[in-house]
Amino acid sequence: MVNDSIQTFSAPTMHEALARVRETLGPDAVILHTRQAGPKGIFGKKGMVEITASRGVINAIEQTRDINPPAKPTTARPKPTPATSSLEDQVRRLQRIVDRMTGLPTHGENRSRPVSELEEYLLASEFPEGLIREFVEVASSEPQRSLHPDDADLMEQLVAYLASRIRTASCLEDPNAVNTLALIGPTGVGKTTTVARLAAHAIDLHRSVHLVTIDEYRVGAADEIRRYAEIFGIPWSNPRTPAELRRLMERQPRGTLTIIDTPGRAALEQKEIAELSRFLERGITKALVLSANIRESSARASLDAFRVLDYERLILTKLDETPGTGAVAGLATMSPVPVSYLCLGQSIRGDLQPADSLRLARWAIGEAARRPAEPVVVDA
Repeated sequence: MVNDSIQTFSAPTMHEALARVRETLGPDAVILHTRQAGPKGIFGKKGMVEITASRGVINAIEQTRDINPPAKPTTARPKPTPATSSLEDQVRRLQRIVDRMTGLPTHGENRSRPVSELEEYLLASEFPEGLIREFVEVASSEPQRSLHPDDADLMEQLVAYLASRIRTASCLEDPNAVNTLALIGPTGVGKTTTVARLAAHAIDLHRSVHLVTIDEYRVGAADEIRRYAEIFGIPWSNPRTPAELRRLMERQPRGTLTIIDTPGRAALEQKEIAELSRFLERGITKALVLSANIRESSARASLDAFRVLDYERLILTKLDETPGTGAVAGLATMSPVPVSYLCLGQSIRGDLQPADSLRLARWAIGEAARRPAEPVVVDA
């Protein structure tokens, strides 16, 4: 049975939550899990951070064993459930912290030292380990510097470094740059909703918009696009073949923005992804849509799998469902193309924002420096 040495702490920011952890459980407390409760602050919205922590490394390991006792041997290997997968992630994170605390080499690291409070903060924010190592190297450039998230100058330095690692680029804001935009990506990332958000954004920019869907696989896909078109008072089409889409594009009035919704494809469906190229010919800008709460390994798989379609932009959705701000920053830095838009929340208008590298970096890191992300306002 799990005792009270594992506790959950809530606070408006990660910094405050970590302070409560250390105050209650002491400096040797080990972070087991973090999550964001409610919307986050990149668009000026506030939520709460929750941290689950244990009183010490050994105790945390014992408690994890209590939560997940060894199973009796069976001939069939059980399928992992979301609960066990989450627990396995916590155990792996715990092992990484143990390795650091005991001085074991990590990814070529050959020196023995305890984990710093800066690394503790970044780990709790779910920054990728590779990015954390880069941060520590940057922060350690000044001798005798304390690696502490309360050092505002240090955090500003990391914000600037992270911003330099994130590429962003506009998309619909320049009417001469993009006239046809197709959204591609895995199922369930919110492509159709993002099509509607982009349409609303383009209409606010006084652009003429035509919605198109070539999704013949998902039930109700065409009806959903039709409803959005009726709401906005704009035309829509559902071409069934590449030739029909080509003829539609040739008839479009000059300056019209055409936004194309496509069927979702898993990273392993290489044949199905390649088939989309029959529709998405030259002259169509492709944007890969990924959910910000995707696992790092799955993100890399999708980034690689859809390269066959030569996508030029990345759109990140569901930032409000992402447990750690660092994971979003990690996804942005690993992308081979610039990030164009960020989506957070449920509203069609106001919850899509053009990506800005400095604002995104400050949102991911800025809480530690007690400098919250600047709210962004989109005119309705």
